[in-house]
Amino acid sequence: IPGLSIEGNGARVKAHLNYRMDSLIYARDSSKNNLQNYLDAGGTVEAIENFLFVDGTASITQDAVSAFGPRPTDATSATNNRTETRAFQLSPYIRGRLGPTSTDYEARYSYSVLQSTEDTASNSRVGEFTASLKGLTRWTDVGWELLGDSQTVDNDVQRDTQSERARGVLTYTIDPQFQLSATGGYERNN
Repeated sequence: IPGLSIEGNGARVKAHLNYRMDSLIYARDSSKNNLQNYLDAGGTVEAIENFLFVDGTASITQDAVSAFGPRPTDATSATNNRTETRAFQLSPYIRGRLGPTSTDYEARYSYSVLQSTEDTASNSRVGEFTASLKGLTRWTDVGWELLGDSQTVDNDVQRDTQSERARGVLTYTIDPQFQLSATGGYERNN
């Protein structure tokens, strides 16, 4: 079981990587021999100080194909109900504050890929855009937020989907422990 672990924290870059490979060799039944990869990696880059950021993640796991089949309890469990699942995500975004006011904004695009080594499992690609504006009014107990998102899922096995949402939230703070809010919005999906 060779493995590698890396951790890095700089002024504008943070990253981690944990990888291991389980190599299983059976002396009496070589048909069960296999390699199993495990990965947990991620990082954030502050490309433009206090404005443009890029997040990235990657993972490889060993998962059960069916909830009704034999569940692999560890790497040495020989079962046909195991698949290697790979997930990758890249997400650039901007965030900041508008002028001297207390209005914060964030706009983010995320692209994710999910792949499986099992033919019956679904591979998919997801593109998602989210945006938000949040602030206070001249009455400090009243806050507001505007949120919007759009998502497209391209799937190899199931049908592709699209969805869009927009919401507005008005919040009144009675005291730090108690708030009232009103939400209105729009949603569309196929």
